[in-house]
Amino acid sequence: MSHEHEHKKYFGGWKLTAAIAVILAVVMCVLLIPELPIMQEKEPVEIPVLLPLSGEFKELGLELKSGIDLAFEDTGNRYTPVYYDTEGNSAKAISYVRSLYEDGYNIILGPALSAEASSLAPYAEMLGILMVCPTTTAEDLTQYPNYVFRLVSSDTYAGNGVVKIFTSVESVKNITVLWSMDDFGNSLYNAFKTAMDEAEEEWEEDGEEFPFTVTYIPIPTDLTNIKGEIAESQPDALFIVPKNPVEANRIIDLTYDEISEDVIRVVADTGYSPLVAANPNAEGIYTVNPLKQMNDPYFALMYQEKYGASPSYVDTYYGYDAANLLIMAMDASSHNDPKEVSDILKATRYLGVTGAICFDENADRYPVYTIVQIQNGEWISLPWKSVFSFNTGRH
Repeated sequence: MSHEHEHKKYFGGWKLTAAIAVILAVVMCVLLIPELPIMQEKEPVEIPVLLPLSGEFKELGLELKSGIDLAFEDTGNRYTPVYYDTEGNSAKAISYVRSLYEDGYNIILGPALSAEASSLAPYAEMLGILMVCPTTTAEDLTQYPNYVFRLVSSDTYAGNGVVKIFTSVESVKNITVLWSMDDFGNSLYNAFKTAMDEAEEEWEEDGEEFPFTVTYIPIPTDLTNIKGEIAESQPDALFIVPKNPVEANRIIDLTYDEISEDVIRVVADTGYSPLVAANPNAEGIYTVNPLKQMNDPYFALMYQEKYGASPSYVDTYYGYDAANLLIMAMDASSHNDPKEVSDILKATRYLGVTGAICFDENADRYPVYTIVQIQNGEWISLPWKSVFSFNTGRH
């Protein structure tokens, strides 16, 4: 046997032995390596949402929810809303928030109603619970600037806006205010009265006699006496602060025949309600809104694709912007700490579908008021200069 043959035989045996050794090593490694955890998709962050999804304010809650749902769809499953139906009940809202806080939730979208927000605000400020409220306007919320944000400007701004209209129109001397005695109505009544008292002081400081007389009439549960009180007050201008569009229409209808065609009528914000616009007796009525009338084509297209209809209420837009603003702030925070998210919101300059959003020192949204009027059954935005040159005719 040649040495070459022996070398090949030896070398071939070595290769076989090496191969077996490698295989055994691989098997041992596989057996000894601990089982690796299966990478799972990160669970979305839950954001509690407090809305009145049943009861008297169900329509408001559902409109807000439609906008909020659209906003969350854009998050790529990073966040998910969890809805809690307050039924428009402040006690129920407080119960929810207490329970949520005990479960570790301290960032909340909502509530939607001023009464609920006013009841919750002291808890939020004391416990450090961040609330982003899409449609609350109560003036007393300015006392809680650290954790209570809202996308509708406070009633202070709205009251000033209406007073500016009435005191700038030459034909107006006798003003009548009808207001609902709920949290929204009382807050706007106080804001209007304060603004009117301040205007009177300014006139007197300038040495001029204040030319306006104001009659304040609370809206009773039984509206039968309203007609007589309006007829007796003989207003040049009528400011109606209803609790909802249904009550607005009832008062508009009851007072229609008791006032002259020259009377300027302003109704407090009803969210561009198509219900009010469709009332023939409401033709010519004005309202003051702290934003521009909604016409964002991208949002309208998204809404149409999801719901098969066009958005008809401003509340839908508020819900969309409130959710997007909160999500943006949470994305910018390091660990969703309420104080950190609050600081981010205070520094935010955000352009939403309801216009530019930034907050003053009280966490109130700075307003850009728009005057709108019902013309031919539709809400139409007007330039401010037209407000100061009213012509006669039913307003």
